[in-house]
Amino acid sequence: MIGEPADGWKWAQASGLSLGLHAALLAYLVYQPTLEFLSPDPAMPLPQIEVTTLIPEVVDIPAVPTETLPSPADPGPATATEAAAVASPITPPIAEVVPAETLPPSDPAHSLPGEAGAPIASTAPAEPTGALPVHATTEAPPPDPRLLILVDRIRSQLTDACLLALPIMRGEEELTLSLLSDSDRNASALTDELVAGIEGDIARETLLLDPRQCPAVAFARRDIRYPVFALGLQLDAQSVASGDSLRGRISNGAGYVQTLLMVDENGAVHDLRRFLLSSAGVTRFDIPVARMRQPRDTRQLLIALATPQRLNTVTARAGDAAGPFFDALFAEVGQTALIGIASFDVR
Repeated sequence: MIGEPADGWKWAQASGLSLGLHAALLAYLVYQPTLEFLSPDPAMPLPQIEVTTLIPEVVDIPAVPTETLPSPADPGPATATEAAAVASPITPPIAEVVPAETLPPSDPAHSLPGEAGAPIASTAPAEPTGALPVHATTEAPPPDPRLLILVDRIRSQLTDACLLALPIMRGEEELTLSLLSDSDRNASALTDELVAGIEGDIARETLLLDPRQCPAVAFARRDIRYPVFALGLQLDAQSVASGDSLRGRISNGAGYVQTLLMVDENGAVHDLRRFLLSSAGVTRFDIPVARMRQPRDTRQLLIALATPQRLNTVTARAGDAAGPFFDALFAEVGQTALIGIASFDVR
């Protein structure tokens, strides 16, 4: 207050505080200390993630053939071996062989083959009653007159349920009579009788089947077009080395669901549909095959089918013996399915 005597102690404190502040400021200006301790620690850089695409080394796995058990009707041990389709593909080169065709088109009164792989010329206005129509991809040449005689004789003279007589055209002029049976007794006399008096050379071959394959033969014989089947089933080679692939094609089955079956020499039925590849009206197949143990004289039988729907019998009964399998298959399709037949040997 005005007029109050001065307090010497307070003035001394103020003077000391001012002097201290000026001294601190002067020291800062002189030494300029850093304030890094007040800054946060710098963040460490994140490590770089390296992505490496690993390409696994694929080890070649040898093909493991599947051995088919004997038919239930013959529980004893098989005296020989079978050729079975195996899952792992094997694609070595195969020598070119003139394809052997089990006659593509239908009834001889309706159509007959001219050359391997060619559709058959129509000689009648209609398909056999109850049969599915055949969709030929190209126009076929007229039938060989020798074929007409041979087909008529086969139908009228051969009644054995386990015998297939198939006239086959290889090329334009070569006609072969192929006889498939579970017995080769009297085969020569039978073929001589069938070709007797027909002008021109007709080659003859007799191929042996196992009796357990006979139900498949009986099924094929019930086709209304036999011995000239509607589907063409051509193989690149009639004999395949064990470990190689069976290659061929199915023709005249465009527009239908196609099925390929193998009836091995033990009478077991194999579903080969997974090997079919269709393109431009032709279905091709490439099937790895292998033989167990020693070869036999009997053939492996191939049957191609074309139907409006997928076959339930094949899905449900693949692997069964030929007897019950083809009984069930005939009950499902009757005589309406288009059929093709071929056989081959596995060395």
